[in-house]
Amino acid sequence: MIRHTLVSLGLLFSTQALAADSDSTDTAGADHKVRLQTHFHKPLSDNGLGVGGWVVLPDIIGQTTSTLFLMGPRLEGDGWWLEGLAGGLMTPADPVAHPWVLSGRFEFMPSALNAPIRIWGNIQLNDVMGGSFQPYTLLMIDYALMDEKIFLGIETENYINMPVVGADGNATETTINDFSVGPQMMLPFGGLTVTTALQIHPEESIRNQYWLRVMYDFGPVND
Repeated sequence: MIRHTLVSLGLLFSTQALAADSDSTDTAGADHKVRLQTHFHKPLSDNGLGVGGWVVLPDIIGQTTSTLFLMGPRLEGDGWWLEGLAGGLMTPADPVAHPWVLSGRFEFMPSALNAPIRIWGNIQLNDVMGGSFQPYTLLMIDYALMDEKIFLGIETENYINMPVVGADGNATETTINDFSVGPQMMLPFGGLTVTTALQIHPEESIRNQYWLRVMYDFGPVND
């Protein structure tokens, strides 16, 4: 079992690396993305009701400078949780006037599904008060291996009406729809979760992306 798992991991990393390297030789290329995020939640009652919050930092390799802050009610049970969040994107240039964001996030672990499957999702609406809605979805479906020490699966990340960023790093009036799908691996280390994924973007103007996401969960805050 362990040998098969290691072979699977090797194939996954090799596939991602080869795809990124092969794309780097043509005009499409492949972007490398690194994102850091933190999560916390505080129980408010014994029936699973509480409050949750996120701080998502910008891609530390790319040119984006916006930080996402979210907070809202949370409901959790044995191996699952749901959060309804509100917040905004804040930039150093204008920390007051920022696009408002609504987000619904959820996770179902194998103990909740009674199967070696993990499902994580985010259904989000960016720039709620702006001129046009910008729906966004991220869905991850993984298979648990080695007693849930490793999760292998796929993810799909999709933007509707996403503003195009100009050469100066600022959003332009042009918008596009961006859809992607690709293999993913998630490694939990206690409160720290490391996720790597290769996203294939069929849109010709969007390059494929190699993602590394590092998320720290502070866990329940009881004080």
